[in-house]
Amino acid sequence: MAQRSMRQGNRQGVALLTALGLLLIFTALGTAYLRFATLRAEESRHVVAQTRSKEAAAAGIRAVIGAIEAAAAEKTLGELPEQMAFTFPLYAIAEAGVIEDGRYRASVTVQIEEESSKLNINHAPSSVLQQVLDIDGETARTLRADLPAAGGERWFLAVEDLVAHDALSESKRREINADLLTVSTVSNPADPRAFLNINTVHPALLGAVLDVPRDQAEEIAEARPFRSLAELADVAEKNPSTFNYRPDPETPDRLPRELVLQPTAFRLTATAVLEWDDGRETDRRQVESVVALEDRSVAVFTYWSEAYS
Repeated sequence: MAQRSMRQGNRQGVALLTALGLLLIFTALGTAYLRFATLRAEESRHVVAQTRSKEAAAAGIRAVIGAIEAAAAEKTLGELPEQMAFTFPLYAIAEAGVIEDGRYRASVTVQIEEESSKLNINHAPSSVLQQVLDIDGETARTLRADLPAAGGERWFLAVEDLVAHDALSESKRREINADLLTVSTVSNPADPRAFLNINTVHPALLGAVLDVPRDQAEEIAEARPFRSLAELADVAEKNPSTFNYRPDPETPDRLPRELVLQPTAFRLTATAVLEWDDGRETDRRQVESVVALEDRSVAVFTYWSEAYS
C-alpha cells in the first residue's frame, strides 16, 4: 500500500513537472511571439514614417518647381528666395475613407541654389576645360574626346567621374574646385541649349568662357547684369567670335546657344521632418534634385537623390 502511494505520488510529481515545463515553453513562445509582433509593428510604423517623410520632401520640391515655373513665366527668376518652407497635412485610411491624420505634421524646408551658374563638363569645349582645370591642351582634348558629343562612349554622370579620369594627374585632381562644375543643367544632351548663365557664373569660369585673363574677367563680372550679347562684347572689348563659346555664324548678334542671361537650372534640397502633434520628431528625410527649364518655362528633372539627413 505504501509503495503504491509512493509510485502514485511520483507519477503526480512527474506530471506536475511536465505541466510546468510545458507552461514555461508556451510562456516563452508567447513572449517571443509578442516580441516579434511588437517588432513588426514598430518596423511597419517606421516604414510608414519613412514613406511619409519622403513624400513630404518630394511635395516640397514640387511646390518649389511650381514657383520656379511661375517666376519663369513672369520673368522674375532672379527674385526667387534662397529658401522656401512648407507645412503639409498627412492623411490616413479610416472607415469613413481618407481622412487627415492629426497625430502628425510634416515640415519641409527647401534650399534653392542656381545650378546654371556652374560649368557643365559634358558640354564644355576643350578650350574651356583647359583653362578651368588648368591642364594642357592635349589632356583637355582627351577628356573631351571621351564624351558622346565628340564621338566618345559615355557622358560624365557626376563631377566625380571627371575627378577620377585617368587623363588627370593626382595633383590636378586635388586642385579641381568641384563646386564650380556640374553635369545636370542640360535636359537633352543631344541638343544642349541655354545652360550657362553668364550673369551669375563665377569669374574663374567667365574668363574661360570669354577667353580673357582672370583679372579682366573679374572686371567684366563687376559690370553685370548684361542684357544682350552686344553689352557683353562691349564690356569685354572682344568680338564674340573670339569667345570660347561662339555665336552661330548665321546669327552673330545672338548669344551662343550655350549661354543665357538668366537662371535656367536649379538645385533643390528638401529636408522633411515628420513630427508628432506634441513636437517629437519621428523621421527625417532629405531629397536633392536638379531641374532644368525647357523652353525657359517647363521644369524637367535632371537629377534626383534621396537620403536620411
